[in-house]
Amino acid sequence: MAKATDSERQRRYAELIKPHETAIKEFLKQEVEILNECRKNPKTAAEKLFNLAGAELDLTSKYLVINGISHTVQEMRNEEALGEARKSISKAIIYIENIVTGKADALFSEYDEFLKELNMVSAERKFYFIRKMGFTIDLIKHAYGENTKWKWSFVDLEGRFAVITKNLLDLRKAQTNDFDKPDYEYIANHIKLTKVLLNKCAARFLERFELSTRSVDDLRFAIGLISGLQHIKIMLNDRDEMDYLKKKADSWQAMLDEELHKTPGRVMPKM
Repeated sequence: MAKATDSERQRRYAELIKPHETAIKEFLKQEVEILNECRKNPKTAAEKLFNLAGAELDLTSKYLVINGISHTVQEMRNEEALGEARKSISKAIIYIENIVTGKADALFSEYDEFLKELNMVSAERKFYFIRKMGFTIDLIKHAYGENTKWKWSFVDLEGRFAVITKNLLDLRKAQTNDFDKPDYEYIANHIKLTKVLLNKCAARFLERFELSTRSVDDLRFAIGLISGLQHIKIMLNDRDEMDYLKKKADSWQAMLDEELHKTPGRVMPKM
């Protein structure tokens, strides 16, 4: 059987990605309209932004499909599609940050009122949203492969993801421990996932600091993630590993202070 020519592969590729490109263009138009509605009616913006963030994950998947088609038909990775995938999932995170803040060590009292604007969004929907986002991030990383120049940039993406996972968690409902409530299972799983992500991402920021950037911002964010985990444990009266977390935060703070002292006159920004 004769091997397909470059022109034939290009034609086949264009044919296969056409419906996905059409869907992407349509979504981008709808996105602008939804954002305009949010600006006009800020009181109803929270749910719209949450839904839009979910739609952005679907958009990200379309870019990943286009890359997959390119890989199969043209035997090459589509860097443009992957770049758009990174942008779209970052927008999904931004939309959630605009609702509940992207501050790693934020106290629940700092965003509780904003979280109440998502009361119409069930614990189940929140949990499956963050599960879907985590899975989508993993798909992007897999598409790039291990030896990619974007390796360390994924640390930022995952760190911000960990923060919104934490800040989407309604700690007031989580305090009740009412096993009979229908959403208890989802809240409990949300708590478990949040703890894992905060720990994992804090370690990743420390790793990037030690192996790549030597940036105090990485240390500061890592400390913020551990502080955020401590806030959750305090609110839920979970004393497990509290001493260990405090020692870890103190140790990293000492590293941060040492780095700051290496640059005379440098002032550490407030957390």
